[in-house]
Amino acid sequence: AVDGNAAHVVALVSREATARCDGDIGTDVLAVDVPLPGGTERTLDVSHGACGHDLGPYWVAPTDTAVYVAWLVRGPRGDERAPVEALAWAKLDGPPSEVNVSAEDVVFAGCAKEKCTFVALERPEGTDGMVPGAARLITIP
Repeated sequence: AVDGNAAHVVALVSREATARCDGDIGTDVLAVDVPLPGGTERTLDVSHGACGHDLGPYWVAPTDTAVYVAWLVRGPRGDERAPVEALAWAKLDGPPSEVNVSAEDVVFAGCAKEKCTFVALERPEGTDGMVPGAARLITIP
């Protein structure tokens, strides 16, 4: 994912990290930040995903004064939990945060002023995903 604002262009990338997970699936999230105009590129270590969980898709969500990055956390394969367990996010140079959600999917709806919005199609508790769920708006920060 790549986007930016007047002060930064940011690319959010993931790196396979099974070595730290003893062979289980593992993913690290990094941001490549290019300050504008003409700044020096730097790579930031954003998050080390929990072992056994899939991450993605990824989004770069710029506002006028900040750049946020976000990604989905999906449950372990073969587990009966919802495919999406959380929306993880971080402000560039800030610590990661998570919003817990039991959802079929989450999409990025855009940013306005200093907030960014996502929409989750929730999975009703105790169902297998074949029952329609409600749409939930998630706003960061």
